Amino acid sequence: MYLHSGFFDLVRLSALLLCIFSPCFSAETKDVQNTDTSVISQLSTQQDSVSSMPTLLRQTKNDSNTADANLDKIVVTASRIQELTPSKVTLDTKNFSGKYQDLQSILETVSGVTVRNTGGFGHYAEAAIRGSSANQVQVYLNDIPLNDAGGGAVDISKIPLSGLSRLTVYKTAPSLEFFGENAGGVIDLSAAPVDGTQSAALEVGSFGYRSANAVISRTTGDMSHYFIVNYGYADNNYPYINNRGTTLGASAKNDDTTEAMDNNFFSSFSSLYSNTWNLSGKNKLVTLFSVNVDNEGIFYFPQADSNDGSIRNSKLSFMETWKHSPDSNFTFTLSLKGKSENELFQRFTPFYLYVQPVRERHEIKQPFASVSAILERNISKGFTVKAIADLSYNEFNYNNLYLQDQTKPDFFRIKARTGAEVRTNIINGITARAGAVYRYETDSTNGKFYYSGFVPGGKRDNSGFPGGFFEATASPADRIRLLASVNYGSRSPGFSEKFCLGSNYVGNSDLKPETRLEENLGFTLNLSFAAVSASLFADNTKDKIVYILSSQHLFIPRNMNEITGLGFENDITVFPWDWFTLTNSMTLMNNEISSSDIAAWKNKKEPFVPQFTDDLRLTLSFRRIYAYHAAHYSSPYYIGPDNITKVTHGKPELSIGAGFMPGHTLDISYRLENYLDVRDYDFPDKPIPGIRHYLVLKFNP
Repeated sequence: MYLHSGFFDLVRLSALLLCIFSPCFSAETKDVQNTDTSVISQLSTQQDSVSSMPTLLRQTKNDSNTADANLDKIVVTASRIQELTPSKVTLDTKNFSGKYQDLQSILETVSGVTVRNTGGFGHYAEAAIRGSSANQVQVYLNDIPLNDAGGGAVDISKIPLSGLSRLTVYKTAPSLEFFGENAGGVIDLSAAPVDGTQSAALEVGSFGYRSANAVISRTTGDMSHYFIVNYGYADNNYPYINNRGTTLGASAKNDDTTEAMDNNFFSSFSSLYSNTWNLSGKNKLVTLFSVNVDNEGIFYFPQADSNDGSIRNSKLSFMETWKHSPDSNFTFTLSLKGKSENELFQRFTPFYLYVQPVRERHEIKQPFASVSAILERNISKGFTVKAIADLSYNEFNYNNLYLQDQTKPDFFRIKARTGAEVRTNIINGITARAGAVYRYETDSTNGKFYYSGFVPGGKRDNSGFPGGFFEATASPADRIRLLASVNYGSRSPGFSEKFCLGSNYVGNSDLKPETRLEENLGFTLNLSFAAVSASLFADNTKDKIVYILSSQHLFIPRNMNEITGLGFENDITVFPWDWFTLTNSMTLMNNEISSSDIAAWKNKKEPFVPQFTDDLRLTLSFRRIYAYHAAHYSSPYYIGPDNITKVTHGKPELSIGAGFMPGHTLDISYRLENYLDVRDYDFPDKPIPGIRHYLVLKFNP
């Protein structure tokens, strides 16, 4: 009853396609077109990391001699991976539209990345890397940071997938441009234009989901233009179990009922325009504008019969970059970036929480501006120096629209950063990269929230934070590469953690930054029929911020814990035939609270960190027909440091899809996600959807 109309016919069509598809695997390889990904060539030069290794190797029957002679120029077919190392993964995302609904679905396919969802399309989702907290992960979109001084994790569900051309996950030791406040890794998203690109896609699915997007890229003379527009909407009215507030006792489930989510909608409109102007052979000017407007209904699980709240978020971003390269050995880049983010939160029916009903209607404004300069110089063959200096300004304005007469909280942070990186070839086959960064921050506030409300009073904090990394790679044989790295970084607490008051928490102005030290040892192996990357990593996080419930029934953040972790991850891609690709990404982690201010927490498992995750995907293709099957599993994990309550994941989430291209410009596909109807929650009281159907039409004129 909850399925989108017409999908039973689509299921029959999908079954028919699979029946036609199954006997076709004896065809010659010259007719094969794997539509899951595009043909990718190895990047000939790596400007940001000497850890870059040959990409996944795929050979045809007649190219083995060429492949052996020059690994760095291998053409990779039927792989979405541009670059794969134990510390960095770069994915080609141009063909992900229609095969994945959102960004978190793609990130789940990368080993070491843990994604947690709170609901359906567009509802909050966060990503953590190698056992870090989601707050510690820095996210960039077109080089503009999405993390703000307010604190908290980046909501990756709000980032449109259409138009993205590249996704890079730095698990440790990121490029100097992104190093500084990355205590838990970096996710770098790019919508870099591809000349001549034209595409449009329409998608409909279960629970009122529909989306449309278009991408156009054109070059006129010395200037190239890139334009993206995207729209998405979902009712998200999927079924959930209403326990009526009774969870204990043998009869607790007797009054449970299955109901549909109410006021759980999400809508999004976004657009991006960029142009690149080649002023001369030595100068390049890049301009970028982007707009994003989201509207989201608030479904409050404990009070499901009185939902009328909503959140409206609007973002405007701007970037201007000048790149000067007088010769091949020198590059100077100057960038100006700006971002304005406004959030309007309103709920007219009170939240009934701990001690009293709370009505909320507030507005948050977070302007951001920065200027940065990067200089890169090849001193000699095999020796390169890069230096960076930047200055940024973040502001956090909170306005309670029910209390217009009160003093309005206003917080701002000024951050200066400088650093340098050296890359060198030590001896033949061994390269190294080392960098150091120093960050200086000034936080200022006109007051602080206490239990009784906002109390005016100026305060300023000044702090300095060093950081650094070292990475070395070696090639003992033609098809294998070894990597070792160490990384030290920190994360400053945000304004919401230090000064603000929410419906169930109050800030702590005495918080210290979290620091994280990580060691990494791994290898990459490229064969004619497979590629393997594996890594062993260890980490130590000090002054971990934990929210503690106070006697006033409010959560207060405190630097409580020291966390030690040990993990292993691997990515394997097998392609014995051109029509067959099997990929597997697996992560094992064991994070424990090695010390804590609360004795009962010592030696307990760190909450929200699954010990095992695995993603397995099979893709088959013949001529203009393709099919794929995916399985994703995450082991249970605790939701509190007392290790009492677990989030249970009993079954893997399985998905299947098929498609065909009736012509060179049209791609029609259907996918069935979570067909086992698994509804294990990633967060308490945050129901997620079960079975979902999608039909996609994609045009590539």
